[in-house]
Order: sequence, then C-alpha cells, then structure tokens
Amino acid sequence: GVREFGVKEKYYTLERLRVRSCPRTNCKVVAILEKGEVLSLLSRKGEWSFIETLDGVRGWVVSKHLREYSY
Repeated sequence: GVREFGVKEKYYTLERLRVRSCPRTNCKVVAILEKGEVLSLLSRKGEWSFIETLDGVRGWVVSKHLREYSY
C-alpha cells in the first residue's frame, strides 16, 4: 500500500513477548506484550525491532515474533 509520511508501520505479536531496553537478550525487560498485541515499528537493527506499544512503551523485541498488521 501507499506509505504516508510520518505513519508508523503497524505490527502485531505472534506470541507473548519481552520488550527490552536495548537490542540484546541480556538487556533489562521493560514490558511484556501479550500475544496479538498491536504495536508500531519505529526502526530495525539486525534481528531486532524498536517498537512502541499503544500505551507509549518503547523498547526492543526480536523481529521474527512480529507480523505486519493488515487493516
């Protein structure tokens, strides 16, 4: 589809997911996402994605546990 400037890509979680403070498995867990939760993808780094949840929590998750959300 057409990407409008400033619109963040929406994704959803395939399983329960830990959100971490940095893109490594030994980083502090800042939140837990439930399966099926919708979030915004802000950027990627290697196999990690920097995301923002609907309630404004930001952090890193492993990209393979995300799927693009289709409206």
